Amino acid sequence: MLHVATMLWAPNQHSHPFSVYDETWVEKLYRGVKRNLTVPFRFVCFVDELRDFAETEIYQELMVTPDPDYGAQAEVYRLDEPTIFLQLDTIVVGNCDLFAEYCLTQKDIALSRDPYVPTRTVNGVAFAGSNTGGVSPAPSAASAAGTKKKADAAAGMAAKK
Repeated sequence: MLHVATMLWAPNQHSHPFSVYDETWVEKLYRGVKRNLTVPFRFVCFVDELRDFAETEIYQELMVTPDPDYGAQAEVYRLDEPTIFLQLDTIVVGNCDLFAEYCLTQKDIALSRDPYVPTRTVNGVAFAGSNTGGVSPAPSAASAAGTKKKADAAAGMAAKK
């Protein structure tokens, strides 16, 4: 089954000073995905402590990172399932079925590229294909070239949306 995942933790010393995220941000993201994804999915929020969401279809996974920072986003790959990862500041405005198709048919992780520095990947939106085995070891040079083409194609889809 496809998962859509995000993360929420209480501001701490690792957070940006402007960190204002709370349960309402998770609920808005969930509703945006629900309106724009026709494929069945399970919405998962990785949390530092259990939260009280108004939306009953938001599942919670406790983070194993005791003092989360942005590196804790790697925890999403513990699901080891096809997953669309979205940060809380993502605004979903169009159909997401192509992203779901990538996750359900590919086995690689795809990250979008920074539009201002195209050589740098960013993790505001990430796609994890099926059978990623969690965080995978580095691929061989031959498979890396194919992976890069698929990731670039997925990132291109993200940029067009």
